Amino acid sequence: MSDAAIARLAQANGRLKRDKVRVSITAIGNLLFLVAVLPPLPSESCTQNKQRRISTKLALTVEGVSQAETQARALRRSLTDGSFDWGDWRPEFRRSAQGEAIGDWVDRFEVDYWNRRPKNPKSLTTWRHDYRKIFDKLPLDRPLTHEELLAIVLATEPDSRTRQRACRVLESLAKFAGLNCSFKAYRGEYGILKAAPRDLPDDRTILHWFDRLPNDSWRWAYGLIAAYGLRPHEICHAKFTTPPRLDIEEGKTGDRIVWPIWPNWFEDFGLGQIIRPKISGPDNSALGNRVTHAFKRYKIPFSPYYLRHAWAVRAIGQLDVSLAAQWMGHSVEVHTSVYQHWIGVDVHQRAWAEISKKGPL
Repeated sequence: MSDAAIARLAQANGRLKRDKVRVSITAIGNLLFLVAVLPPLPSESCTQNKQRRISTKLALTVEGVSQAETQARALRRSLTDGSFDWGDWRPEFRRSAQGEAIGDWVDRFEVDYWNRRPKNPKSLTTWRHDYRKIFDKLPLDRPLTHEELLAIVLATEPDSRTRQRACRVLESLAKFAGLNCSFKAYRGEYGILKAAPRDLPDDRTILHWFDRLPNDSWRWAYGLIAAYGLRPHEICHAKFTTPPRLDIEEGKTGDRIVWPIWPNWFEDFGLGQIIRPKISGPDNSALGNRVTHAFKRYKIPFSPYYLRHAWAVRAIGQLDVSLAAQWMGHSVEVHTSVYQHWIGVDVHQRAWAEISKKGPL
């Protein structure tokens, strides 16, 4: 950088300040940036304007400063007349144009997705199973339009998890591309309450199928899920440090600890002697599928998740809701919105019995 360029930069900022442009030019290394209070990026959830830098892609030279000053004034005009568009300054946010292929937008979206989060087993699983599965259904060589995205949404089963995922993912892609799309009307009412019926296996049924399993390792896995309310894949990440406390490492929502309900099941199921099934997979979803397939292979008439849901219902009235949520590895809001709907007459009766024991104050 030359002294002349630095002097020209100071002069340019003086003129911008004098003319109340409210945009300044700054040098970082040998490159010039504009600084101003700007709207949130299309990829951000916040709605507040804040001070940001925009790269001019110009070098700190006399000519570069002159061009940057022109850009600064153009930026102020767009902010004043409401025509500001991040796509004019950041190529990844350019709005979808006629003839621009869906595949190109998916590629840009993926680049931006990984620029904003680390790659780890959890995030890779989310990308593959939440985003890539939906993107693979798109006609990648066709222009990105509301009609093309809606066609993919409507091709999924109504009131299904896939429908909800398609609506969410394709709305994210549309927002990224600057396309005004909302599929809220098509999301339906899928949820855990709808997917998991109220007739969960009771304790007697759980014990019956535990005794019927002929394979020691799968009997251990079945007992662990039932006693501790685990997600199916978590049998691969579980270990006993101070039994009967169970430590879950690398679960869906991170590490956590949990105790058995009922306490005697730890001994009755022989869980202290770990006989883990020999399964493997590239991610937690694949591991969970291995467990689900094993249940089907042994003709167990309910899925592994029904054992988890049964644990949650069993905990109602036995364990404070905040602790139950932590032991299950999700938020109190999720726990109460799902499982409090399953409070049966027996739970109300137990609560009344406890109150009756206390008597008047």
